[in-house]
Amino acid sequence: MPALPRVSAKTCAWIEDGSLLPIFLPKQITQNAYPANWVRSDWGRHIDAGQIKHHPFPGRWVVVELIRKPDWNDPKGYGKDRLARELGLQTRFKVSWDHLRATLCPQTATLWVLKKTAVRPLTAEEWNFFGNVLLELNRLHGTQFQDLGATASWEWTENAFGSDCRVLVGHRDGGGLASVSRIWSNDPGGGVGFRLLGVL
Repeated sequence: MPALPRVSAKTCAWIEDGSLLPIFLPKQITQNAYPANWVRSDWGRHIDAGQIKHHPFPGRWVVVELIRKPDWNDPKGYGKDRLARELGLQTRFKVSWDHLRATLCPQTATLWVLKKTAVRPLTAEEWNFFGNVLLELNRLHGTQFQDLGATASWEWTENAFGSDCRVLVGHRDGGGLASVSRIWSNDPGGGVGFRLLGVL
């Protein structure tokens, strides 16, 4: 694994206050290589898996938002949410993928001091991997990271589904960390939130 790249003082501040977690996404890993106790995505349970555009892991260091994932109707929302505050958002729900990608990702890149194209939603593959890593850290090191699949809400991913939809992940009623569904990319779904990734 390569060393963590140097990052700006401003990016470090986001990491140090617990908003971002650096993680290496290995290039060759697939869910078939996961440890036996990890949860794999159930690609075809709710949607036609053949219409999902899959993404290989980048083999790069990234930072991922380490933020509480709430139920869609939780009045606290995502809780202590520095990014939403700085972006002027009342909530992370009711944001379409189109708006997220066109507007909020470039604005976030500026805040995190990264290239504008470096910030995006996680892919469904990355999201599942990240969720499993958090649970593994809890098991091995006694940390208290949230199970991202334990709430009644979805999160956007970078994966396209067909020509006009995007893949959603993470609703407990759809299978938790295994859950995979879809929605129109221009739909500001009330039960769909987001977390972002920045490629270092």
